[in-house]
Amino acid sequence: MRRVPNSAKNSFVRTASDAPVAQRLRGSILFYGDNRSAGGKGEARSSHLPGSTAISGPSVVARLPYCWAMTSRVIPAIAAAILAIEAVVVGITVANARRLLLPVTVDLDGGITLATVNLGVAAIVLLAFSALCRGVSALWPAQVIRWIEWSQVSAVTVFLIAQLNGIRDVAALVVLYALTAAASLFLLVHERSGGRWPFAYGAAVGIVPWGVIAFYQIGAIVAGDDPAPIIRVITTAMLAVAAGYWFVAFHYKVTALAQTVLVTAHVSLFAWLAMASLHQSV
Repeated sequence: MRRVPNSAKNSFVRTASDAPVAQRLRGSILFYGDNRSAGGKGEARSSHLPGSTAISGPSVVARLPYCWAMTSRVIPAIAAAILAIEAVVVGITVANARRLLLPVTVDLDGGITLATVNLGVAAIVLLAFSALCRGVSALWPAQVIRWIEWSQVSAVTVFLIAQLNGIRDVAALVVLYALTAAASLFLLVHERSGGRWPFAYGAAVGIVPWGVIAFYQIGAIVAGDDPAPIIRVITTAMLAVAAGYWFVAFHYKVTALAQTVLVTAHVSLFAWLAMASLHQSV
């Protein structure tokens, strides 16, 4: 049996006991784009083991690291461009649509309106913020960017959905925002530690805002003040997207690609549903 020389330690050899190619890429110098042989001819090195199939030459596997490096940057860049275009289109739509102002009140001296939130402008800000995060991820991929983006996007969305469902008190709105953002940080701990308890704590915290929103929506129905159908659609759709994010985080892992797809879908869906609400009686 011929021994494998040390020069072949970076080769890709498929055997029955080998890990998937994507995992083998992590520990190989080829992952960083250096697939040249010692002679500098740009050919991928190979080795042959008994009972195995060697992969050599300019194969698909040899080109995979380049494709992966390109994908990890190109896809976020594409998503950033899409979100930026959507922000412009939504801005034009908001300029030609009626304004939907959501009040933020405080229960002092019979009730005081502290401020109002323009739903259309809020949708534009969400799109622009997510586009900025996607653009930064394309230039500087980092885990912290993913979690900053999701924590703020999910928290602001819950804040706006709560307002649409009749929650106006500033104290309640701030608490719902903070709980949603905190739940995302538990997901970060879950991803880094690999344990299930951080996920369980995060789920226990993250479900509270949606429970409060459901209470207000059901209470309005019982009181005979049914929310508009578009409000029910927005609430249900965004709850489904948030549940999908948590499902992926628990069963798999929120990779950069999954983050791009899920957050882009989340922000885009909310923005266009918000635009639909501007043309209906809410």
